[in-house]
Amino acid sequence: MITDEHYKNQTFDKKELRHKHYEDCVFENCDLTDCDFFEATFSECQFINCDLSNVLIHETSLKGVTFEQCKILGAQFKNCKPLLLEFSFNACLLDFSSFFKLKIKATAFKNCSLKNVDFAETDLSDVLFDTCNLEGALFEFSILNKTDFYTSYGYRLDPENNQLKKTKFSKEGAIGLLEKYDINIK
Repeated sequence: MITDEHYKNQTFDKKELRHKHYEDCVFENCDLTDCDFFEATFSECQFINCDLSNVLIHETSLKGVTFEQCKILGAQFKNCKPLLLEFSFNACLLDFSSFFKLKIKATAFKNCSLKNVDFAETDLSDVLFDTCNLEGALFEFSILNKTDFYTSYGYRLDPENNQLKKTKFSKEGAIGLLEKYDINIK
């Protein structure tokens, strides 16, 4: 187990993080592009201004992990271990990533780009999407109870194919709920 380490301005080898357990570690300005996180565990870790594009996630544990100003293009979070899965994202670029079928209740996405992200069949109850771009994001058979979309934009979702109870939308954003009906609202 690796604890209380601060990695700064490092480039990691693609297989260097496999099977490792990191606790209370900080990764700052690191290049983790294409790294393999196979069976790695990150507990109470922070990733700050890191590039995690195309990171390989398989049987990876993320417990209390924060991502700040990170580039995380194409990450398949759907392959994380679901037990104790907990993370938050602030000012991150998460385009083309997938959270398919995960239970990520009460997760916070703040000021993130979530273009073309797969949230199909995901439990997003109590999730906060604060000022996020959700253009092209897929919400299909998702649980969106008490999900907060109020300050976010670009989303399109079908209320008939998703579970919506006490979900928060702005008046402008609510138009994304009506797109399938091909109607004009003035």
